[in-house]
Amino acid sequence: DWEGGARLHGVQVDILVRAMQLLAPGGRLVYSTCSLNPLEDEAVVAGALREYNDKNGHKDGISLIETPTLPSVRTAEGLKEWMVPFHAQSEIEGGRGETHGANTEIVKPFQKQSEIEARRGETAGGNSEMEAGNGRGAANGDSDGANTELEWYRKWSEVPLGTSGRSTGDLKPSMFAPELGSGISESLSRCRRLLPHHNNGGGFFVAVFEKPPSPSPSPS
Repeated sequence: DWEGGARLHGVQVDILVRAMQLLAPGGRLVYSTCSLNPLEDEAVVAGALREYNDKNGHKDGISLIETPTLPSVRTAEGLKEWMVPFHAQSEIEGGRGETHGANTEIVKPFQKQSEIEARRGETAGGNSEMEAGNGRGAANGDSDGANTELEWYRKWSEVPLGTSGRSTGDLKPSMFAPELGSGISESLSRCRRLLPHHNNGGGFFVAVFEKPPSPSPSPS
């Protein structure tokens, strides 16, 4: 559920950062979800690492360590790249339910299709199309006749300045994958994904953090 993951992302980052603050020196912290949505998984891990270590000046920086595995359980590495969806501003042209002219409407982020349809007063029709380019995609329409646009972004810098999500906080920089080659990006492979078709079970995500021990006191 991409939409639910976006709503939960900020809360999950806050919870994980707080857990990092409470972790004793030399201790380990396990973050796990029953979701395979990267906005709840790798994006939370990367965002919490960045926020915690930035605030603490890396003096007791927490790091990701290899997640222990069982021989009988098949796992996959954590993702280093993913895309972030957003219901962007949509320009509805004539011929899609309007009788004349063009109509511009702001669609709220991750708004329910029934709410969008009720606002527009559309009772039939619908248009489906896919657009791709510069790492972005858009999908218009669905089976119940609502005409919406879902855009996908790889980087925060790709999100147009006028996008409502920037000002409302529905889109956050921490939702996006860290730069490839950065320390955080490379460490995400230490996370583990348990995929349903690998183990004939549910989908899970696991990440393990470790805080370095306190330095030994200098001999007097």
